[in-house]
Amino acid sequence: MAPDFNFKQTLTGQPSLRPESNHRTLIVGISGLSMLFVSCLFILILEFLDTSVRTPSFFYKETKMKLLTTINKIDLQKKQLKDYFEVANQTDRETSSNIFIENLRKLRFELENCGKKVILITSLKPKEGKSTILESLAHTFSMSKKKILIIDSNFSDNSLTKSFGAKPTLETFSLSAQDNAIDKIWGVTTLTNISNTDIIGCNEGNYTPSEILPKNNLLLNIHKVAQHYDFIFIEGAALNSHADSKELSKFAEGIIAVFSSKDVIREIDKESIQFLKTGTGNKFIGAVLNIVNEEFLDF
Repeated sequence: MAPDFNFKQTLTGQPSLRPESNHRTLIVGISGLSMLFVSCLFILILEFLDTSVRTPSFFYKETKMKLLTTINKIDLQKKQLKDYFEVANQTDRETSSNIFIENLRKLRFELENCGKKVILITSLKPKEGKSTILESLAHTFSMSKKKILIIDSNFSDNSLTKSFGAKPTLETFSLSAQDNAIDKIWGVTTLTNISNTDIIGCNEGNYTPSEILPKNNLLLNIHKVAQHYDFIFIEGAALNSHADSKELSKFAEGIIAVFSSKDVIREIDKESIQFLKTGTGNKFIGAVLNIVNEEFLDF
């Protein structure tokens, strides 16, 4: 019909002389089992290569530190932190929100029985959740009618000062012999939206406490402040990258370190862990493992 295309028939089409063997079910089954095996092997390899402290048992194996509690992962994009503590009329204690509250209650119990009142909260690395843990503790102690003072001395990231809109007065406070200590201390505190909780804020800057705090500063007079509060929580900068928490440790009676479950313990971390264990006397209370997936809480 169209000789210009130079078409030539080379084979006559015809049905198969005999039916083909039908191994479709067998082939699909073998393919499925093969993929299952490869997937399981891939998952096992990932688990073997994952050296993060994602479970309490892995955390203790890597650090040999006392674990006060684990804090499960929560979504602060969908729900504000204060909303998690509206549990008065809730009876279900197994939801994600209430597991978070119960874990903080465990931490509150540990702190109430440690015999220490002025507590420094630090971490090895930035962005481990110190500020969230500290604010959550204030909510938890408020539920048990305790009076709390937060001192933001994290000069590298004063997120608590910004969050509560606190006056940045830590660097300017100085107490002389003629001053009325209590009146002057009340003058630098800011009331928070958490019941029975006050805060003293700081500015953000490239300096350490020993470089910026004046003589007779607030931390040197912390024993006078402690008479009016059940607990005082001090936030310090990350140990690996700043000297702040080491300088602040001398003002605290106890120290808590916050770890993220995503952490991988490296050599620089081991140096900071060694400082917490041996360089603070008997001040180290224990660690908090933060942002733990709920399926790993009991491991």
